Amino acid sequence: MCMLFCGTYTLSCLATALCGSPLYLLIGRVLGGFSTSILYSAFESWMVTEWTTRAYGGSGISLSYLFGILTQANSVTAIVAGVVSEFLVGKTGTLESPFLAACVLLPLAACIIGLTWVRMCFSLFLAGWQPADFGHRPSIGRELWGCIGK
Repeated sequence: MCMLFCGTYTLSCLATALCGSPLYLLIGRVLGGFSTSILYSAFESWMVTEWTTRAYGGSGISLSYLFGILTQANSVTAIVAGVVSEFLVGKTGTLESPFLAACVLLPLAACIIGLTWVRMCFSLFLAGWQPADFGHRPSIGRELWGCIGK
């Protein structure tokens, strides 16, 4: 899902930045909204699943505490992205430059996700997971479904 986010948001940025037509601007905004929905729902679902699967509840770390940290990190990231965007606009003199920068960074993020997350998925098979184990080891099944779902 995160790679789908990278792809749809890249298309959103391209449509918003490069096409002067109101139709393309509308398409870019719709793709942007779709992508943002994927981003928040996929990460939050992953976080709840990992917290439950790995039994972090017994460690004294509550899920609401983790979401609080997530909210603070998102806020700082948004502020930094705004400052960087303002810098790019000042240097290039065009309002499209933050969108074009995102068109470079999002495929890079997709490559990093593809290279690192695939290894994590294949590590299940390298660790000796067999299809017959699916019904006997539910944690392996959940981890495998997490790999397929990404």
